[in-house]
Amino acid sequence: RKIGELGEGPGEYIKIRDLTYNRDTDELLVLCTDQMKVIYFNLEGKFLKENRITQIGQYIEWTPNGIYLYSDYPNNEDEINYLYVLDNNCKVKKSMKPYFKIPPYTMATAGGINTSGSEILFNPPLNDTIEVINQRNKVIRKWIINFGNSKLPESVKNDDVGFLSKGFTYAYLENKIFNINNSLLAFNFVYKSRISNAVYDTKYNRLYSNHNRADSSLNLWSLIKYPVLAN
Repeated sequence: RKIGELGEGPGEYIKIRDLTYNRDTDELLVLCTDQMKVIYFNLEGKFLKENRITQIGQYIEWTPNGIYLYSDYPNNEDEINYLYVLDNNCKVKKSMKPYFKIPPYTMATAGGINTSGSEILFNPPLNDTIEVINQRNKVIRKWIINFGNSKLPESVKNDDVGFLSKGFTYAYLENKIFNINNSLLAFNFVYKSRISNAVYDTKYNRLYSNHNRADSSLNLWSLIKYPVLAN
């Protein structure tokens, strides 16, 4: 089925950045970052409504607890958080996870959110950590990717000039994390400016990746420490 039309009017979009499914109402929520809005469609593709947002969102996820919007670039100096919990009208109910700094453009798409049952998986930009946000909006640090000596140092991460000259030689997570049937953890990571994919079998403690095994500078087979809980 076709959903919506290209354009700038109600129910129209220039570019779709992400979408999510509201199981309570059987609606699709379409995130249009360029137009700063969320468009609502039913499962037949009929336009229902649209709501304006004030954040530059990269990812959107619906849960029974609210709509989660991930933003790794501020729209103004007052927006200093990676995560926002929105109500059904896309008004901010709660701001979470403050920026460790105002991120440079190099951070765009570096982090992400995704649903895992009733929880949210969150990986901060340029990081090695996967966190879980539960139904009470408590953040739990659950997995740490063991990049060893290839982990991006904080001193480089916090230095725009240093990151541009050195950051791409290190390893960090990229984009959304997927938890498949609570047994397979799928993720992307950047190392030496190249994106690789990995799947971790949490039941049998095994990891599979398309990373070049001949590259001994990153030991993928000891990549995961599981589980790591918040203090």
